[in-house]
Amino acid sequence: MLMIKEVNTHNLKVVVLHIINTLSQLKFKELLDNLEYDEYYNWTPELLENVISNYGFPEESLGEYRISSISDYNEKIISDNIIDHEDGTYSLDFEVPLNGEMSDLTISIEIRKSDNSYKIVLGNIRVM
Repeated sequence: MLMIKEVNTHNLKVVVLHIINTLSQLKFKELLDNLEYDEYYNWTPELLENVISNYGFPEESLGEYRISSISDYNEKIISDNIIDHEDGTYSLDFEVPLNGEMSDLTISIEIRKSDNSYKIVLGNIRVM
């Protein structure tokens, strides 16, 4: 399970890079095995692949988009987009690179307190 000890920009950057690079390798099942996900979205490896390849839409036929691997992510973007909720959870929306260029396809994650650390929960993937 992907967890962090402290919610800060550096740790969230590591999480964002892990998610992006795992998806760029088409390891959809591996990502879902290592993250919790919001049951509302009922993520499966196939649905995750379809939503990404179809630019945020869940059609069954595979589209032409693929997440690109990256080695860095702007920490200012992360710090500007992290939301600290009153219930002690955090949320973060981050855009992903598709076909070699940054896009407006956005992944939402929630960061939830769990004992002495925080677990990462996959939420929605959509165009913002």
